[in-house]
Amino acid sequence: MSASDGKWELGVVSFFDSFEDFDQFTRLGSDYSTLPTDVLSSGYIVLDQTIASDYTAAPFYLYTPADTTVGGAQGAELVIGPSTNSDFDGAITRSRIKTSANNYTFTTGDVGNYSVETVPYAKYKANDPVIIRTVPHGWTPEATPEAVDFQVRPISRYDDNYVNLHMDGGTSATIDSTAAYAYFNQKAVRLSVNSTSPSSSRRLNRITPVNSIDPRVPKYRMSAYYRLLKGDPRSTTNINTASAGTDPARINLRAMSADGTFLGALTNEASSPDVFEAPLKLGSDSSHHKTEFTLFTVPFGFYQTGDSAVDGEWNMMKDSSASDLKNPMKTAGLRTNRIEIQLMLRGGTNTAFDIDDLMIEHAAGTSNELNGYYEMPTWHEQGSLQWNYRQPATRNTYTVNNTLKRAKTSGNLKPKHIISASYVNVPKQMFYDMRTLLGWQDRGHLISLRPYHSGLPNVMQGVISVDNFSNQMWDLDRVSFSLKFEEA
Repeated sequence: MSASDGKWELGVVSFFDSFEDFDQFTRLGSDYSTLPTDVLSSGYIVLDQTIASDYTAAPFYLYTPADTTVGGAQGAELVIGPSTNSDFDGAITRSRIKTSANNYTFTTGDVGNYSVETVPYAKYKANDPVIIRTVPHGWTPEATPEAVDFQVRPISRYDDNYVNLHMDGGTSATIDSTAAYAYFNQKAVRLSVNSTSPSSSRRLNRITPVNSIDPRVPKYRMSAYYRLLKGDPRSTTNINTASAGTDPARINLRAMSADGTFLGALTNEASSPDVFEAPLKLGSDSSHHKTEFTLFTVPFGFYQTGDSAVDGEWNMMKDSSASDLKNPMKTAGLRTNRIEIQLMLRGGTNTAFDIDDLMIEHAAGTSNELNGYYEMPTWHEQGSLQWNYRQPATRNTYTVNNTLKRAKTSGNLKPKHIISASYVNVPKQMFYDMRTLLGWQDRGHLISLRPYHSGLPNVMQGVISVDNFSNQMWDLDRVSFSLKFEEA
């Protein structure tokens, strides 16, 4: 496989989500001026109701599930401050909604009296800022999470609370510094549940952009990193999905029209098009339980490309009652323009389903188009790989009395990369394939890159430039060139 030999992989991006932080901003609705004297004290953090009268609804989704028997599974993150109280000027409190009130009973007023994990230690004034990090940008719960008893929130791949905290003998804690280096600024999305009563409404939905999917593309590849693990890693209750229905953790795809509606057959089109596919199905077997992020890839297409069906192909243009292909001009699948992606966790005890770096890509027009991605047929020249961080256009700094200060107090920006490498005396077909990818880029598409390098992200999207073409040997069927990738 490519991941083992380390050759770069490129593709034309149809959809990509790295599930970075999506901050939703509000403010305090009243002063918070009485500090607690006991960790079990009760009190209120009142949020401004002129911004949202119900923070449990869109766009905030600040809630806690009804089933709180496990506890410890964290909900939405709150960042309160900087404080404008004169005694606590600039103070920031970071806290999370909790699923149980067995520790701190401090509550957020006017949003359902939910428990938080950290009692605010500083005083705040009305209108002080509050950041709420909840459902990732662009994703919509199928049902109100509280109504169907599940939880969804962004998580850190390297979580300074406990996701990457390893207990050694139950007495000491060690931090994986390699994970910190690779994932300190990288996010993922978590669906968690503590109910074995299955529900298909425990899911997030998102529709890819208009014109993102073309059924004429011979093959797409869908990929993601996932984990299926305990929602509370320190709980003695183990993950159990045996009673949660068939394949409780899934990623589903549905073919959609350009207007974002479910694809159906028009008059005189072939009836009952196969417009649904589930490329990732994780059952209740313990072999499906993963504590580390695991790469999943699957190719898929909308019509049969050979004499027989291939696993993962949708075959929308294949007549289920005959062996021959349908007339493509009379098939609803030909009108597919977008895809609805569904991230689902039907049920489970103390169960969490984490997803990151979800991508749909293709390599149409290249020599690898039937793979759904383009794999470089050879490695880059030894010693030619270089990378840099792409600095933001403006820095969040200012000066006071000639002293540099930071202006931003609650950010976690993921670094972006510029990567370059040289390919020397490679087959001319690589030149043709690079020109094909550049042609897709010229038409407004981003390009994906999997560098298979421990010091670089697993997968990125951005723009490429290919230059310095030359023939360095007598064989004119071999060329040399430089490839540069800039992360978007």
